[in-house]
Amino acid sequence: QRNVLSLHASVDLLHWRQHPTPLFPTADSVDRGMFSGNCFVNKKGEATMLVHGVGAGNCLFLSTDDNLDRWTRLPSNPIVPNPTGKEPYASWDPCGWLEGDTYYALFGGQPGQNPKPATVFRASRLEGWSYVGPFLHHEMPDVAPNEDISCPDFFTLGGKRVLACIAHNRGARY
Repeated sequence: QRNVLSLHASVDLLHWRQHPTPLFPTADSVDRGMFSGNCFVNKKGEATMLVHGVGAGNCLFLSTDDNLDRWTRLPSNPIVPNPTGKEPYASWDPCGWLEGDTYYALFGGQPGQNPKPATVFRASRLEGWSYVGPFLHHEMPDVAPNEDISCPDFFTLGGKRVLACIAHNRGARY
């Protein structure tokens, strides 16, 4: 089974167009497929996709095509490889954004026997990401200590920050 990206677009949320498959694993790519992630606009005005690259870690892809039909892998992928030991983070389910002159990424938290909290990374360029720390404090109201954050989307709505995500033990939340 190959994990490939499938894109659909709509200008009115009623009529949809399926784009050609823009990204798929090749013999030269570090990833063997893609899992969840998001898109944002980088400092150059380019569409930037941040996804989890299967077998690699979190990876970036760029498109300068107005129709978003053609994408290229960032040569430095993965921007954050899969952890190999006692790293305080998991490299999966990323959500990236540009705030001011700094890129940020929220990585999903990992449940289970060796839980790791959702974490934040930052970078001044699309390469060279550094670990910042946990995304949430463990004693937040209505957040259980064993709750994970999967498929996060972090955005501003009405002047407030919103985290939409899936918690394996509680379902979809915001």
